[in-house]
Amino acid sequence: MKWESPDGMTESALDQLGTAKIQHVHAQQVRAALAADGATIASYAKDNGTDMTRLGRILRGDVIMRIEDMVNAERNLKLRERRAVAGEAPSQR
Repeated sequence: MKWESPDGMTESALDQLGTAKIQHVHAQQVRAALAADGATIASYAKDNGTDMTRLGRILRGDVIMRIEDMVNAERNLKLRERRAVAGEAPSQR
């Protein structure tokens, strides 16, 4: 028997929705960091050896973000430090 939530969503659909939400929040953080730094997607991609076309697709939600993409942005844009300065609780990081 396959599990379904009260609203009819399967576990798989709930997993996909949760993943999409995480990617969306991360993309918003990347865009905010780039804007704060006065950087463009193209300049960030070039400076970090990232494919600009793929990065743009990730930030639009057209392709799935890999864990490496998240870690790369965390490191290169210092997202964790930015969140700490913004006063986010550890559970929001």
